[in-house]
Amino acid sequence: MKNIISILIILIISLQINATNYPVKNSSDLNSKLKKVLPGDTITMLNGVWTNVQLIFEADGAEGKPIVLIAETPGKVIIEGESALVLSGDYLHVSGLLFTGGYSPFGAVISFAKNSKNPSNYCRVTNCAIVDFSKSERFDKDNWVAVFGKHNRFDHNYLAGKLNAGVTLAVYLNNTLSQENHNRIDHNYFGERKRLGSNGGETLRVGTSTYSLISANTTIEDNYFERCNGEVEALSIKATNCVIRRNAFFETEGCFALRHGNNNQVYGNLFIGNGKPATAGLRVINAGHDIHDNYFFRLKGERFRSALAVMNGVPNSAINRYHQVKDAKIYNNTFIDCSSIEFGTGSDSERTATPLNTTFSNNTIYQSLSDNPIIILDDVSGVKLENNLFYAPNAEFDMAGFHSEMMKLKKDKLGLYRAIVGKDKKYLSVANICSDKIIQKQEAGTDWYSSISMHETRLPMAHKANNEPGNLEKTLMSSLAGDTIILISEGTYTLSEPIVIDKLTYLVASPELENCPEIIFNDDRTGRKSHILLTNGGNLSVKGIAFNGTTKLGNKTTSAIKTDTKGMNQPYWMIAEDCEFYNFNESRYSAFRAEKGSYADSVIFNNCLFHTISGDAISISAEKDDRGIYNAEFVKINNSIFYNIMGSALDLYRGGNDESTLGPFLEVNNCLFENVNNKELGSVLRLIGVQVASISNSVFSNSGRGGRSVKFEETRWNDCVVTNCNLYNSGRIESFYNNVVVGDIYDVKPIYFNEEEHDFRLSNSSDFSEGINIGIDNN
Repeated sequence: MKNIISILIILIISLQINATNYPVKNSSDLNSKLKKVLPGDTITMLNGVWTNVQLIFEADGAEGKPIVLIAETPGKVIIEGESALVLSGDYLHVSGLLFTGGYSPFGAVISFAKNSKNPSNYCRVTNCAIVDFSKSERFDKDNWVAVFGKHNRFDHNYLAGKLNAGVTLAVYLNNTLSQENHNRIDHNYFGERKRLGSNGGETLRVGTSTYSLISANTTIEDNYFERCNGEVEALSIKATNCVIRRNAFFETEGCFALRHGNNNQVYGNLFIGNGKPATAGLRVINAGHDIHDNYFFRLKGERFRSALAVMNGVPNSAINRYHQVKDAKIYNNTFIDCSSIEFGTGSDSERTATPLNTTFSNNTIYQSLSDNPIIILDDVSGVKLENNLFYAPNAEFDMAGFHSEMMKLKKDKLGLYRAIVGKDKKYLSVANICSDKIIQKQEAGTDWYSSISMHETRLPMAHKANNEPGNLEKTLMSSLAGDTIILISEGTYTLSEPIVIDKLTYLVASPELENCPEIIFNDDRTGRKSHILLTNGGNLSVKGIAFNGTTKLGNKTTSAIKTDTKGMNQPYWMIAEDCEFYNFNESRYSAFRAEKGSYADSVIFNNCLFHTISGDAISISAEKDDRGIYNAEFVKINNSIFYNIMGSALDLYRGGNDESTLGPFLEVNNCLFENVNNKELGSVLRLIGVQVASISNSVFSNSGRGGRSVKFEETRWNDCVVTNCNLYNSGRIESFYNNVVVGDIYDVKPIYFNEEEHDFRLSNSSDFSEGINIGIDNN
């Protein structure tokens, strides 16, 4: 079907009688031809790499005679570097361009306006791709596509891989020239967007709160969203009188949010979670929405990411907060094995305005996998519940408006499960969605991007590095992404400069060594450096290595591993296993430090020993602006020892009350903390704003005596648990709601096998309940 796009473009050109085709080879050539073009003419960009080009497509076509800017071969005009495209005028068409390997020096990669006061109208961008075209700083914000003006169309395009803050595609309503716009966004493929760890990572947004009560008349249809996980909202409607239909959301963590604005129509959309964690559905706010015939399948998100979240509003709400849900109609939708359908989402001391004059009717709910998916968080007397079919054998649910029925599932030819009710051989239609109207992945996006030849893959290699001066650095420099560097010498590896990790690297000690090789600096310079510097594109697995924070001449090293202070737009991961970190002896020095602007998908420590450290052992707390930004999504510490640490063993920080993200997630299991942070008001584990935490089977001994063993600052919806831990001569567990302790807490003096040799296995493990393994694994 995508070939139709190319055919249509050819027809447009061929039908333009007396039209001229101008081939151009660079931006200056393009600018000169723009002075000559007339309605119906075509400018053909010749194949090749166009670097650092600001394409100002300024001209005016006419109805039936657009001026066309087209690639000689779709996908073969590659635009890279500091480049952008601006459509300035009316009846302009663009097709076949590929933006990759660069970023826009303007506010957008493709803009339908030279500026907001001079928007373009009746323009079209089709069959183009923007892939991996992000600014290097994570919070250097831009949009990839900015749609201004009226009667414009953005269709059959491919957008994937945005890493920095800003909306992938935004439709603007900031003056009358862009309101009541009748713009159409259709048949686009919106590909993976990784978690940003902050607000500002939407994939598609219409409007802003300021203009949300003004009619937009924008249509969003037949688009495919795949793994759009930037933040809580993948598609955010902040406008009135929009139509959003027949879109597919595949394994996407961002919800479709009717965030601001009224009277929007939402129907025929598919939400396919496939049981993946945090996959989201539809969030309803404001008034007059008509929501019907949508399909929700195995979505596992909760709260704002519920399959359906009907929110509470704020009484007399400001335009940018939460208006009350009123006069909404939600009917003929199908929910299959979804974790949560919520009414009163967000109910708290501020959001107290419950839904009014709203109906939830004739919906089909099939729930075989878990307990009752219907969650009532506040008064629902303003919601009329009627004629909903409900199958949930594991639930205890009896509520007016829901009729329990026997159901089975049957898979149709498109792979959608439909509900068979009772003994009837006929099955219910899936939200009355016609099979021939369901958007398929292959029908969205360009007709050429998937056929681009990819780089040949290579098998990773192993390289051996001895401890001769410079050999380790030289070996690392000659390695490629995915390679393993094996340290084959016992004793000391001396560095003169930090090891820079800018690619996937495995740094491991040879299993044949009896003792860990030690990494240390060999010069007399103090501070401002680490043994390993993680920079953009770097991912690191390090195993079996000791990091000594004191140089050979007795000076100090800031950290063993840290991220780049210049900021990183790419999420990274770091795993340390069987490693030792010691002698980082200044108050702000750490074994591991995440700097401001960096964001980890995961930071993991397994079987590691931290000792003789004056600062925090693990510092993941550089984002102190209290805007909901944080430095790591998943932090896992398992079977590790923290001994003689003056600061915290872990400082993990997420400030502010922003609700657009999921993390951080923390797991601490089978760890031991001996003589850690006994400063006044200190904390062994300082956990500010951590949304999900599990601290289990761990020993706190002679630690946090001036304050806390664990300090939480959490909101009421955070899921934080402390269970089966031993607190001996140690500080308390502190949380705002005082409800984090759910298992046994012991007060037993630990007896170690050999503390002087750092053998902290417990010789008195029998003092704890049978079957409970507390402290480090004795194996």
